[in-house]
Amino acid sequence: MTSTKLKLLRILEILQTTDEDHPLTAKEIGEKLKLYSIEAERKSICRDINLLKDNTQYDIELCTDNKQGYYMASRLFEDWELKVLIDAIWGAKFLTKDNTEKIAEKYGK
Repeated sequence: MTSTKLKLLRILEILQTTDEDHPLTAKEIGEKLKLYSIEAERKSICRDINLLKDNTQYDIELCTDNKQGYYMASRLFEDWELKVLIDAIWGAKFLTKDNTEKIAEKYGK
């Protein structure tokens, strides 16, 4: 995989940890990218985020005070919805304990 594609995927992964109350600036995202041995300039990160915003179905927003940064505005499931689903999985009699644990781990226990 090219480093450009990998950088884009890592930025998306980092943004998925954000929400309206916990945005990240391009500079902060750059610091997190360094943990993956990816060096990127702030302008490059902003271009990549705009690419994700304009060409994917991810709901990425820039704070009204853009100095606060970017965040993922919506998700497929809210935390409470995942908890309900996981509880239902734990209660499913047709799943083995091993299957239940694998599914619950995959979706955040």
